[in-house]
Amino acid sequence: MCKQILSKSPQKGSNLKSLVITGLSAAVLAGTINPITVSAETCKAIYGVHDEGLNDTQFLTIDPVTFGVVPLGSLHKGLDIEGLTINKNGELRGSSGDDAVDNPNLDGVLYSVDSSDGSVENMGNICFELEGNTVCHREVSALSYDPDGGLWAWAEECGLIEINVDEPANSRLEFLHTDVAICTTSKPNLVSPIVEDITWDNAGEKIYFAEGNTVNVYVPKTGDISLVKGFGKNVEAIEALPNGKFLVGVHGASKLQVLSANGDVEPAKENVGKYNDIEAIACLTEFGPNQCVEEELTKDWTYVTDFVKDTTGNKKLEIYGMALKQDGNTITVAISANMSPDDPLYYDGEKKKVVSADDPNGENVNFSDFVFDFDGTKYAVHFAPDNDSDATELGIYENVTLKDVTKKNSGWATFKKYSNNRKKGSDLGDLPIHNDYFNWDSERSVPQEIASGDKVANDHFTLLNEDDLNTAGLDFANGLDNGTGTHTFGFSFTKTEEMAGEFISYIFTECLNDGVAMVNELPTCP
Repeated sequence: MCKQILSKSPQKGSNLKSLVITGLSAAVLAGTINPITVSAETCKAIYGVHDEGLNDTQFLTIDPVTFGVVPLGSLHKGLDIEGLTINKNGELRGSSGDDAVDNPNLDGVLYSVDSSDGSVENMGNICFELEGNTVCHREVSALSYDPDGGLWAWAEECGLIEINVDEPANSRLEFLHTDVAICTTSKPNLVSPIVEDITWDNAGEKIYFAEGNTVNVYVPKTGDISLVKGFGKNVEAIEALPNGKFLVGVHGASKLQVLSANGDVEPAKENVGKYNDIEAIACLTEFGPNQCVEEELTKDWTYVTDFVKDTTGNKKLEIYGMALKQDGNTITVAISANMSPDDPLYYDGEKKKVVSADDPNGENVNFSDFVFDFDGTKYAVHFAPDNDSDATELGIYENVTLKDVTKKNSGWATFKKYSNNRKKGSDLGDLPIHNDYFNWDSERSVPQEIASGDKVANDHFTLLNEDDLNTAGLDFANGLDNGTGTHTFGFSFTKTEEMAGEFISYIFTECLNDGVAMVNELPTCP
C-alpha cells in the first residue's frame, strides 16, 4: 500500500495486484429495483477518536459541515483505540493498538462502539494464520469498511487484514508488508514509517492511506501507488466523504483538513480545541439526491425466449433462450440449448456432414463468446474453452475487438442467408432477425468472438452447471415460453464499474445457425 512497503517483500507487487474488491455499483437490472441515493455533499454523522497521551481514548462527534468536534461519552483510560470505521447500517467499530495499560490481551482487539454514548464492547482479538502460526495481539492501527460491507484493517507489524466480523480470531491476512519474523514476533521498532489509517473511496476502486507525513493512494486493480499530498507533520487519520473529498487529521493541528483527490487542501471551519491527536475518523453516509447506491443486493432473473426450430442444419444447434441475473456486482448468465461448451457439434466441412468428436476431419462448432455492448463499448465473456476465440483465458474481457468465425465453422456468410434458410417467423430473442444492429448482408461480418482485448483482473469468473444455476433460483421451465433444451449451463463474473446503461447482449453458435440476444439496461445514476 505504500512505496516503502513495496520494497520490503519480493512478492509484494503480485500480492497487491491480487487485492481487488470491486466497489458498490449503481448498475442494476432495469425494472427490478428502485435505486435510492446518497448525498453528494455531507455525511449524516461523523465520529472520531482522540488519543489522550499515550493510550487514553476519547470518542468524538464531528460536525458534518464545520468539522468542529464534541466529546462523546467519557474518557476510556488505557483503552488505546487507534482505528475507527462505520458501515451504512450505522455500526461503529474500533480497533486497539499495542499500548493498552496492564493488559496485553487487549492489544489488537475489535470493539463495537455505541454511537450514542461512546461505550464499547469487546468483540474479540483480531487474529490470523501466517505460515502455521496464529498471530494475535498486533496493533491494528486502521479500519475501513469497503462499499460492499467488507471490513478491512491494517496491522502495524504485519499488513492488510480482512476481518471476520463474526469471528475476529479467524480473520485473514490479505498480504504481508514486512517479513514473517517481524509480524510473528512483533517488533514495531522495525516498521517505519507507519500506516496510521486507511479508507476505501466511495466507488470501492482505490484505497487511500496515511503513512508518515503523506497521504497516498493505491489502486488494487492495477497495483499502482501514487502520492496524493505531503503534510508537514504526521498524518494520523483519513476518511472518504460522500463528495469525493477526504477528511484528514494531522497530528497536533488545530483544525482538520479537507483533501481533494488532486491534492488540494483546505482547513475546516472550526478548531478541534484540545482534541488535536485524532487517530481515526468514520463517516456515516447521508441519504440524499445524487450518488446512487443499490436498495437491494439481489435481483430477479430476467428471461429471454428464442424462437424454437429456427436452427438450420442439425437440431443440436438449437438455442431455447437465456437468462441474466445481477446479485450485487455479480452477473450470472444461464443458457438453455441442445448442446453445451463441453458437448459441441463436430462437422466435416468437405463432406458436409456431422461427425463424431473423435473424427480427425471434424471441426468443433461451439458457442461464440458472450458479448455485452453498452452503446458501442463492448465486453465479451470467453466461457467455451474450445471455441475459435483469440482469448487465452476464461473470463470477461474489456477493450475488445470482435471477429467473425463462420467460415472456419462451415457457417452462413450473412444474416440474410441464414434467414432465408430458417423457419419463417423466427427471431433472435429480443431482436428480430432483420434488425438495425447486425449487418444484414455483409459477408463474414458478425461480431461473434474476441479478436483482441484485455482480461479484466480478478473478475471471479466461474463456470456453472444446471445444479448451480437452480440453486441460484433459475427457473427455465417457467421463464421460457417454448420449452427447454437438453443442456442448461452458464457462468458468473464480477462486473466492472463501467458496465452500466442500456446494453445488448448476445450469443451465437459459431456457424451462425442460431443465436439469441437480450436488450436491457443496467441503470446509471440520474
